[in-house]
Amino acid sequence: MSNRVYEISAPTEEKISTKVFYVTEAKYEHDWHSTFHSHFFTELIYVTKGKGYFMVPNKKFPIQEKSLIIVNENVDHTEMSDLDGKLEYIAIGIQDILFSSKHSDQFESFFIYNITKDLKIINELFNIILLEAKRNLDSNADITKNLLEVLLVYLNRNNSIEFNKTDQSVVNKNISLIKHHIDNNFQDSLTLDDLAAIGHMNKYYLAHTFKSTLGMSPIEYLNEVRINRSRYLLGSTDHPISMIAGFAGFSSPSYFSQSFKRKTGYTPIQYRTLQKKGHQSKKE
Repeated sequence: MSNRVYEISAPTEEKISTKVFYVTEAKYEHDWHSTFHSHFFTELIYVTKGKGYFMVPNKKFPIQEKSLIIVNENVDHTEMSDLDGKLEYIAIGIQDILFSSKHSDQFESFFIYNITKDLKIINELFNIILLEAKRNLDSNADITKNLLEVLLVYLNRNNSIEFNKTDQSVVNKNISLIKHHIDNNFQDSLTLDDLAAIGHMNKYYLAHTFKSTLGMSPIEYLNEVRINRSRYLLGSTDHPISMIAGFAGFSSPSYFSQSFKRKTGYTPIQYRTLQKKGHQSKKE
């Protein structure tokens, strides 16, 4: 019989506590729509399959399976799949943490790593956190929080990054939660009362705080997300206008046309025609 004992040294000073804000599983499909956005929290994006690009305004960076992208709060960014690569990734939003480089005094808005060390463990941690989020069972908030802290230790140990606590207000967290809900549920019928309930806020206070933070009311932001979605569909598909209105979350084609023209100066048909002419000119 062989028996080996491995002693564990005394723990270092307590690590920064954080928690999982949300978990997203993204897979390339033909309706993939990339628009620039930002969060009031930090985001970890781990590519599980395929290839594509991580994009910030005026720049794009190739990413592929095993890539890890760390995006600090309030950084405009988006992800785009390679048409042949069919990008898939797990994204985790985390609260109260900012990442920085161990070897630089300058703030970096994002980091891109190709995971090589402890790849199997890091891959499993991302997938278990995703599984816990999907199951939504008792104590899953505690489990995901503990798993996240283990994940952060591995990232800190094997990469030239460190993390620091941020002093983010409860109000900003609630606004971020509402913004994230709109971004992912704009097709639903959302009212100010619905959004206030999600953020546990008085609806009048929500309207005032959201506008002072983002420069527009929650409903104006919802309408902008829907218009941006419809722009993409008008330019990239041949779907009927009535179908696009539904896909973008508008209650009727007529309301969609009114809202679209008010925002862009064009009717949906005029906008589609201009987009097709632009594509044709590029080909020529």
